[in-house]
Amino acid sequence: MENLDNYANVAMDLITTYGPKLVGAIVVLIVGLWVIGVLTKMVNRAMERSSLDASLRPFFKSLTGTLLKVLLVISVLGMLGIEMTSFIAILSRFLTRFSRLLTIKPSLSPTGGFPPAR
Repeated sequence: MENLDNYANVAMDLITTYGPKLVGAIVVLIVGLWVIGVLTKMVNRAMERSSLDASLRPFFKSLTGTLLKVLLVISVLGMLGIEMTSFIAILSRFLTRFSRLLTIKPSLSPTGGFPPAR
């Protein structure tokens, strides 16, 4: 019986320590996902009104939603006390490499990266 009381005390300590953080993080996550949905719809409407090519709209809509969700998850995990420094470093390294993939390399140009002859 003494063991059960000890476990109950430990459980109550954990609940009082981490309970408010967990509830706050869940609330921020729910509200953040709702706000991201609204912002994504606004971006989509703005792109429909502009002269942006119709084939690019889904790409930019999903890119906006994904980036906002990643930022939301990072902030929620930070609220819970999880250190995000290494995760952010890995994410920035990935985004840097991804952006390099999206750029047009000079070696792919018709001149092979050399300036045209005069």
